[in-house]
Amino acid sequence: MNATDQATLKALTALAVDGVVAISTRRLAEEIGRSRTTAGTSLSRLSATGQIEKLRRGSGLQSSRYRLLTEKANQQESLTRIEASGISYAGVRDLFRSQDLYGAGRLWEAAPKGRLFTVTEIVGWNVTRSRDSARLQLMKLESLWIPLAESQADLTHSQRHLWMFLDMTAEDERANVDHLSALGGRSQPRLRVDLEWQHLWEQERNLARLGMERYAVVAERDILPRATRDEQAGCLLYRERVNASGYGTVYPDHWGIGAHRVVWWAERGRVPAGHDLHHECQVRTCVNVEHLTVMTRAEHIRIHKQLGLTLAECA
Repeated sequence: MNATDQATLKALTALAVDGVVAISTRRLAEEIGRSRTTAGTSLSRLSATGQIEKLRRGSGLQSSRYRLLTEKANQQESLTRIEASGISYAGVRDLFRSQDLYGAGRLWEAAPKGRLFTVTEIVGWNVTRSRDSARLQLMKLESLWIPLAESQADLTHSQRHLWMFLDMTAEDERANVDHLSALGGRSQPRLRVDLEWQHLWEQERNLARLGMERYAVVAERDILPRATRDEQAGCLLYRERVNASGYGTVYPDHWGIGAHRVVWWAERGRVPAGHDLHHECQVRTCVNVEHLTVMTRAEHIRIHKQLGLTLAECA
């Protein structure tokens, strides 16, 4: 790395906020004492050698945005922290995330355990559509490494079988998940932790694609300093920009993302896939994370309906 590139990298590091810097070649040339052409060439060399990554090309009055690639390690550390602290939400058991076992899982979860039922009674729960469908799902549960259903002859009817659904311990679930994972294909369970990691990485890629700064930077610089506290209710009210539904937004730099979501992501980590943030205080401009609760989308919609709000107003 020559002296010009060293000076450029040093200037970018000094100006960066959380590893991201927005700068024009004119500004960079002033910082390193070189011409604009030399500054632009230096940026190209640093990008080609993997020292920096261009997130967004400047247009008009906008500056180009770069990320120092040493920040990739910091991103990995951040995601690891998020995983350790935030992903523990209840959901469908990992075992039943496989394509083959989804219907069987719905049947098992709906069934009382430890009691005998006829196929006709099981069809009456309206989880399966027909007797043949019910038998198919029952056979899947019975054929697991550790069975979750078992059949026995009905002593009062020579041509009829009765079915009993069995409870599952965490050890049983783990053993069955390992067995199905070894089978692969449609039997392969989709683990919650894998789904959440996929969701987190998609969000990180979207940030890079749009040339956005990390949420911690936006929250500390653009949202929290401009929020006023309601001493009586404890709300932090952000009224800089409010959308048609009454939520504070960070726009246009962050494409209208809710201000309360940005602050939550900055302080508590990403919202898990399929979940929303609900304002317990019912004040939509509030960005106090203590007033926010993570809940499923369905639960959020149900609460908003009880409050008389339209679905479009959920955020």
